[in-house]
Amino acid sequence: MKTLVLGVGNEIMGDDGIGLYVVEELKGTIEGVDWEVTSESGLKLIDYLTDYDRVIIVDAIVSEEEVGKVSVFSLGDFCCLPSISNHSLDLISALRLVNREIVNIPVEIFFIGICINTTGKVQSGLSKQMEDIFPEVVESVREKIEELISEDNYFFKVVGGDIHGEAKA
Repeated sequence: MKTLVLGVGNEIMGDDGIGLYVVEELKGTIEGVDWEVTSESGLKLIDYLTDYDRVIIVDAIVSEEEVGKVSVFSLGDFCCLPSISNHSLDLISALRLVNREIVNIPVEIFFIGICINTTGKVQSGLSKQMEDIFPEVVESVREKIEELISEDNYFFKVVGGDIHGEAKA
């Protein structure tokens, strides 16, 4: 299964760039996975997704949860959440606009969200708080990616806009 891990973020907006930094750190550490990073959003992200069977997007999410907490969402889960990301919900809107018969979008799309508590603050690099926990965040994201690409995992399939669960024994 052809898999892409896509780090999304904005490195001049402080912790909003965490997805970029984590994916850069993980590049090449998991065999059989392609790695990309981008600050683009919305329809521009569709170009990254085409021709993959599975895409795992790593991005910051604004939450009152503990800073650095790592959560996994299926596309269906993410569609139902309130606005928590500067990037991914633009992607959700873009995916709704794209005709799957014309553009080859992945069957499996997952979001790995890394909790941050601020957004909109212009700051180059990560906050001191995020820098202090960065190694643990990277390891947690690596573990989540390995779980998502495991043959024994429970996958949420996106087929024609509907969400279907398929348990693998």
